[in-house]
Amino acid sequence: MSLPKGGWPLLVSEYLVAVRDAFAARAKAIGHRCRSWTCERVADAESESLLVCVSRVTVRVWSDGAVWFHGRDGSAATSFHASLRDSEPAELVAALMRSLDADLGNPARLSEIWRAFGPHDVVSGG
Repeated sequence: MSLPKGGWPLLVSEYLVAVRDAFAARAKAIGHRCRSWTCERVADAESESLLVCVSRVTVRVWSDGAVWFHGRDGSAATSFHASLRDSEPAELVAALMRSLDADLGNPARLSEIWRAFGPHDVVSGG
């Protein structure tokens, strides 16, 4: 199994544990796609989230199921918000893996990949 740089984070939220475990289940496949990737806990007094960076894609998932996506291809980038609450965490990992093969500067293609999560507030540009 390929571990993210820094290892697996300890989390309080059961929901984020399920998301982390979905990434752990696909760790070997992720490791084949990039040399180094990270999976980190981000917390403050009000919230806890999981920040995953794989190659040119960054995904942040909060314990309420909110998601922020950012992908960069050279000078082109796309960012958006989405929601995982009605989806399985493994579906998030699958969407992230499909995004690695996509043109990250093409918001229409990324919206198609992430359609099940209701992407909104899509921003693209350099």
